[in-house]
Amino acid sequence: DFVDLASGEELVSAIKFSDFDSSNYVCLFTKKGQGKKVLLKEFDVSRFSKTFVAMKLKNDDELIGAKISNGLKDVLLITKNNFASLYSENEVPIYGLKS
Repeated sequence: DFVDLASGEELVSAIKFSDFDSSNYVCLFTKKGQGKKVLLKEFDVSRFSKTFVAMKLKNDDELIGAKISNGLKDVLLITKNNFASLYSENEVPIYGLKS
């Protein structure tokens, strides 16, 4: 096992990349529509097996996706009832891991 998951915890994304390039972001989105970008280099940690919080969540919310981006793309969000919203990634706020 790479990571010991707590009871009820599940992986929602595995991201492949070659280095912690400071110009790339990890875009995170939740079931209730929250989103944030974090510089990829903020995920560069010295202890590989220790987990840490990537995004603070409100009650009854959960992370649904995480993708790498250069910050210049568009984001298409689609609901389970087939509604869609298109956003420029520039509208997604940049935060640190602890925000």
